[in-house]
Amino acid sequence: MFEIQPCPRTKLSRAIFVAAVIGVFAASLVLAPQRLTAQAKPPVWTKQEKPIVKQLEQLRKLPDSTRGRVTKQLALQIRQLPPSINKLRLATGLAELSTEGDPGGRSTLQDVTSSTPSLFTASSS
Repeated sequence: MFEIQPCPRTKLSRAIFVAAVIGVFAASLVLAPQRLTAQAKPPVWTKQEKPIVKQLEQLRKLPDSTRGRVTKQLALQIRQLPPSINKLRLATGLAELSTEGDPGGRSTLQDVTSSTPSLFTASSS
């Protein structure tokens, strides 16, 4: 009779999965108090950021014919902002809105996503 032995890859996959779950749980414990306090205070937008916020609030109301162009412009404006938590908020908001429907196709999504790496490299320096 054959005996089925677990594959070493399966054990490694389980270990990686368990480590990831523990890591996410630990991170949520550390970040949860910060999130609760951050939600209590609305962001204070700079003069550069306020027009971007207003345009983001109106983005869903735009017709598809102009929404792609405006989304690209917003991505460029956000990319030019100095590194800050508000820049991260704006880029995240734009990323969420830009994935709704197909406002400008693949090139628009590329413009939006190309802003994201600059957030991390700018904040780590």
